[in-house]
Amino acid sequence: MIPGLVGSLGVGAGLGLLGVDPAGALVAAVALAAGARDRQIVIFGLVVLIGTTLFGVVLTVAVGERLARLDWASVLPSGALRAGLEAGAALLLAVWAVTRVVRGSTSSEPRVMGAGATGAVVAGMLFIGTAATDPSFAALIVLAGREASPAGVVVANTVWTVVSQAPLFVVVLAVLLGRHRAAVDTLQRLRERWAPRVRVLVTVALGLGAVVLLVDVLSWAAGSFLIGR
Repeated sequence: MIPGLVGSLGVGAGLGLLGVDPAGALVAAVALAAGARDRQIVIFGLVVLIGTTLFGVVLTVAVGERLARLDWASVLPSGALRAGLEAGAALLLAVWAVTRVVRGSTSSEPRVMGAGATGAVVAGMLFIGTAATDPSFAALIVLAGREASPAGVVVANTVWTVVSQAPLFVVVLAVLLGRHRAAVDTLQRLRERWAPRVRVLVTVALGLGAVVLLVDVLSWAAGSFLIGR
């Protein structure tokens, strides 16, 4: 039992280091800078930390072992279906990029967290879903799924969450200790300085993504895909 738990701890810690994600901490810090209450940040952090762990445990128990045996090549779209999906994605990215250009810098920044405790809970629950896009999380589900012990599954997912969300954990701890105001003021100054440049970079990245997908579709029409043949 103990060696199994130690292995689960190692898997969770190792993959957690590979998947360290500052996004949750940035969401919390931006919300603070925008006027969110300390209580909202604590609630958001707890929902993310506890919810991500539970999400991982449920997925591990439900599909972890099956994912390890799945032949991914057999389920990926190909041919005309893949071309259609890429064309649709290219269109969405292009529209998104054009919308950002049209709106320009006069548009207000979206709220990252709604008002009150309910807003914090909703934001936290939405953020939990982003774990599914992390390759280290997918690897965790597969590797932890081979663990026969329920305790091992819980340990692996808990450690991965704490390590990967360490920046958010630190922000929540700083809020509880009342040590976060200076950091928030610094973040606000950096945000005002760099936000316009980041906005341009994101818009350019969206446009480039649309172009790459469109070129791949045209390449397929001419004979074969360029990406992942």
